[in-house]
Amino acid sequence: MNRAKRAPGGRPLDVWIALCFFLSGFSALVFQVVWARKMDLLFGHTIYAVTTVLAAFMAGLAIGSRILGAMADRKGNPVALYGLLEVGIGVYALVLPFIMDALNPFYRSLYQSFGGSVWLFTTIRFLISLLLLLPPTTLMGGTLPILSRYFTRSSEGVGGTTGWLYAWNTFGAVAGTLVSGFLLIPTAGVAGSNRIAAFLAIGVGVTTWLLAKQVDWAARATSDHGGAPARARGRLLIVLIAYALSGFAALGLEIIWTRLLILLDYFDSDTYAFTTMLATFLLGLSLGSFLMSRFVDRIERPAYVLGLFEILIGVLALGSLFLLTTGGNVLFFGDRAWEMRVASYFGKSFAVMIGPTLLLGAVWPLVSRLYVQRLGSIGREVGVAYAANTVGSILGAVVTGFFLIPALGAKGSLIFLCGISVFTGLLLLFVFERGRGTRALATSGIGVILFLVLALTAPKKQLYQIANETDQLLYLNEGNTATVTVLQHADGFRSANVDGVPVAGTDPIMLTDQKSLAHLPSLVLPDPSSALTVGFGSGGSSWSFCQHPHMTRVRCVEIAPNVVSAAPYLEASNHGIVTAEEFRHKYGIIYDDAKSYLNLSADRYDVIATDCTDLAYKSNANLYTREYFALCKSKIEPGGGLVIWLNITGLTDYDLKTALKSFLSVYPEGSVWYFANVPTHYVLLFGTEEPLTIDLNRYLARFSEPAVRKDLREIGLDDPWKFLAAYVTSGQKLREYVEEATINTNDNAYLEFSVPRTGSDLYNADNLAGLLALREPVEPRLRNIPPGFDPRPLRAAFSADRQLIESVIALWRLDFDGALERVARARDMNPGDPSLVVMRDVIASQKNAFQARVQQVGSEETADPVQMYNLGVLMFDEKNYAGAAQQFEAVIEAEPANAEAHTMLGLSRAQTGRIDEAIAAYRDALAADPRFLKAHVNLGDALQRSGDTGAAANAYRNAIMIDPSYVPARGKLGALLANSGDRAGAIEQFREILKHEPGHPGATQMLQRLEG
Repeated sequence: MNRAKRAPGGRPLDVWIALCFFLSGFSALVFQVVWARKMDLLFGHTIYAVTTVLAAFMAGLAIGSRILGAMADRKGNPVALYGLLEVGIGVYALVLPFIMDALNPFYRSLYQSFGGSVWLFTTIRFLISLLLLLPPTTLMGGTLPILSRYFTRSSEGVGGTTGWLYAWNTFGAVAGTLVSGFLLIPTAGVAGSNRIAAFLAIGVGVTTWLLAKQVDWAARATSDHGGAPARARGRLLIVLIAYALSGFAALGLEIIWTRLLILLDYFDSDTYAFTTMLATFLLGLSLGSFLMSRFVDRIERPAYVLGLFEILIGVLALGSLFLLTTGGNVLFFGDRAWEMRVASYFGKSFAVMIGPTLLLGAVWPLVSRLYVQRLGSIGREVGVAYAANTVGSILGAVVTGFFLIPALGAKGSLIFLCGISVFTGLLLLFVFERGRGTRALATSGIGVILFLVLALTAPKKQLYQIANETDQLLYLNEGNTATVTVLQHADGFRSANVDGVPVAGTDPIMLTDQKSLAHLPSLVLPDPSSALTVGFGSGGSSWSFCQHPHMTRVRCVEIAPNVVSAAPYLEASNHGIVTAEEFRHKYGIIYDDAKSYLNLSADRYDVIATDCTDLAYKSNANLYTREYFALCKSKIEPGGGLVIWLNITGLTDYDLKTALKSFLSVYPEGSVWYFANVPTHYVLLFGTEEPLTIDLNRYLARFSEPAVRKDLREIGLDDPWKFLAAYVTSGQKLREYVEEATINTNDNAYLEFSVPRTGSDLYNADNLAGLLALREPVEPRLRNIPPGFDPRPLRAAFSADRQLIESVIALWRLDFDGALERVARARDMNPGDPSLVVMRDVIASQKNAFQARVQQVGSEETADPVQMYNLGVLMFDEKNYAGAAQQFEAVIEAEPANAEAHTMLGLSRAQTGRIDEAIAAYRDALAADPRFLKAHVNLGDALQRSGDTGAAANAYRNAIMIDPSYVPARGKLGALLANSGDRAGAIEQFREILKHEPGHPGATQMLQRLEG
């Protein structure tokens, strides 16, 4: 067997060089990921920025492949040359971040000069990207043709050699993708990852340069002057065109698959999903090239096989559309726990992509076999072929993103790209196989028929509507940045969705988000006249800002123009703000990435309001870094403020504290606000330079504006005292709360990688309970109080809102009756609260929906811990305590550290008189989560029933130590002490309750009895 036709295995020298090439692929992908992040910070994340950076990166690969490939044929030892290239890549990688930082002022001045012209500025951005990335990517592009020159021992083995070389390097790229996305960046940070990859590249370069001394290249270079059978230049050109078209289709398909897997809800839109999709795509390419390299040089008619593969790529890729739209049950499997979700991502990516990508990878060895004519020019010819494919890939990314998706949609674009692949195969068969029998003709005919059948029978319904059968699709716009939809839900409300993620809507919770972001700073800051809202959403914040007469300049920065195009379908939120003549003089929209705009623009504002979606999605966590908060602060006028939307759902306690600490690192006197008019799942962070104070006279005057009050009436916040009662805490108390957390930065990207790992709502209630424990009255913050001010309405709103916050906590713990009971208490404390009816109705509606859903699940077999837990809660509510206990035991078997399940098991056991088992269950809950208040209180109850009142009192005290404002623990401890004869101790507990909840009826009654 000819040594040239197999991967190196017999020669230790070759094995070491091949290992270096694997590590080269590893470091190259780490560089690509890290540099893309750095470029994102410099240029922003618009489609123009992302595409131009990608094009510049790949242009360098193409140039390097073409120029350095030719150089390899003329220069000496290619191994030594390869080593020098790797050293150059590593050294440049070490200095590139400093170059980027130094360019920022220059880029800012260009933006301020030319930013008004999108295409001119895009051209400038491309040239700067090319300038930055051309040196290292040119060197990267030369590595494959240079090592092809070394490893190819005979012109008869060129296809196999270049095939396994490409595969080996791409296997390294797969490893680089996975290690950087799952380990390197989360642990070493962006800068650390860049340094590690740079030193790895330098190490590879030095190693191969030393190994080159063992290569007798003078003898090798003259060992084979033969060549493959000469082919006409016209046919060689067809091979290049075909390979360019293959690259065009490959990059286009990757973009489409990524969008569809997210859009059709197979994946969450988080960093791990994108990592697994890229890794799977590259794995298919590497496996395909490796498998084909084993026998490509023995194929008699490589052009026929290449044409056949191109047709099959088109047919299989088109078949993936049917899998995506009809295979939901097949592709879905246990993806609640993070590990299972990642496994699910891999499984779904593999199912969709593996067939076409295997064939796409197999194309390279076939192209090499067909195009390379002479061993003496292998570097140049491999370089030309690889460059053709790279140029095609650039065009595929640009055309698909900028033109195909907006014009044809994802489905039409997929069909078009598959058609390109089928056409490529037909072209090859026509040119190379014409007149060589009927096999090529039959292959062509069958391929065309299959393609046409699949294209004509493709799902006629919109893809998004297929994934959301229960909602009515009102609007769909597949833009170059994102796919935007507006859905009408069964409850009559509407939601705006970006790539399948709800970002805004007309239901009370989303309306509260949008309106409170605008009204809080507009009502509280001393003298604001200008505002910038980050993200259009449904346009609600823009509208609310404009309702304040003193706001004379309101701007919105939005990255996706088609989000704004959806505004007419969401007028219940935005009231036609985009076209409203009355606000044309002061309102405008800026289409740009928010970070890029704030970094580059000279504009300044009194208020910046960031409205984001869940931190787990896409790059949202980048808007919660210390650098982003500092950037906003640098654009805010003195006396102004920054207001940030922050979800408290789906975050661990540590993640929430990390987000808060990152904000406080820039605004140490920042405050937290929670609006309890509906069960909202977020807080507002309000940053001011000085400790928060509120001029009450000015606040009430602004609040009394008819337009402002009318707008707030839509969400039940038209009571000025109710609005002020949303204040939670600020300053030193908040800083102490988050002291143990880290700070989220651009470099460590902590939240981006941590939040998706949670993937559940288990911490929602605890997060809100933790903030509730910090809550303090806003009254001491008031200044310029009008004469005759009566504080009782404010205090009543403060006390009632505590009950409403506790009702939300109970709701999230599925204690629906407890939630409704607390709403009733709030009504007794503040009967004029306009939000009480809405709060009651929302809780009752969620209770009914939960019961219906769980009853449906209960009729089916399930192994999902969430569904089992919900079924257990329903059984408990229906007093089926034995059945509930079985469900909670099953949850614990699946999730031994689930404190909620242990606690509910204890309650179920206690209801059937099995007190010792209940006590054991509560203690298991506390072993899983020592700060779980409900378990402490329930343990105290059970210990009382067992007769151990001393231990019961200690259990209540443990809860109070964790949260001194936790009324249930103080109430039960007070009652226990009263019954035990400790009158003074009982009085102390009930007085503490009244400090936290003035007017609490139970505490008031007990004090009257004890002190009477």
